[in-house]
Amino acid sequence: QRYMLSFCDDVPDGMRVVQVWCWMQDFRRFARYQIGRFPCRQAEFSEVAHRFIEEAVYPTRGDRYIIQTGDRISALYVSFDVDMSKGASIDEALALKQEWDKYHSEWNAKAHESVTGAFHTCTLWERAESTSILIISTLQTLLILFVLAFLAMFLFTQSLCLSLMVVLATGVVVVGLMFSVIVIGGMDIGLIEVVALIYF
Repeated sequence: QRYMLSFCDDVPDGMRVVQVWCWMQDFRRFARYQIGRFPCRQAEFSEVAHRFIEEAVYPTRGDRYIIQTGDRISALYVSFDVDMSKGASIDEALALKQEWDKYHSEWNAKAHESVTGAFHTCTLWERAESTSILIISTLQTLLILFVLAFLAMFLFTQSLCLSLMVVLATGVVVVGLMFSVIVIGGMDIGLIEVVALIYF
């Protein structure tokens, strides 16, 4: 119980948490009010926990934040609200994700073996990672495209100058298309935009 509580209480400031919904924090308040102490003894934990689930009026009441195996609580879900916009840049989002990765790694390393295995997920992480991979793969594809265009033109024309001019013209078209999509169209780079960019 103490280890689970420390996961919510010991979050560093660098992780930019502004609000937390933690089952164990609310359970501590409930247990102290009901039986006068926290943590509960092992023999009484199950009874007090189920009373909390059924009777408590705290934000994490009920079974939304827990996973039960029969009558046994086997896992907890903690929700954090962080100070970062959903429209944050990829670099900013990935930097914050690294802080969370570090925190989970350190907490799992020092926690009791019965409560290890904590992990985190966030739609912002998913968007940032997928966009980052998409941009890298797009740049790699464009590099291959330019190299093949140069080699093909050089083989057919035997002219270094003409081959470079073709590659330059292709680059101007790609840059112009990117400018139209991102700046003029105001679109975010996504799968459809990347396919259109490479296709045209």
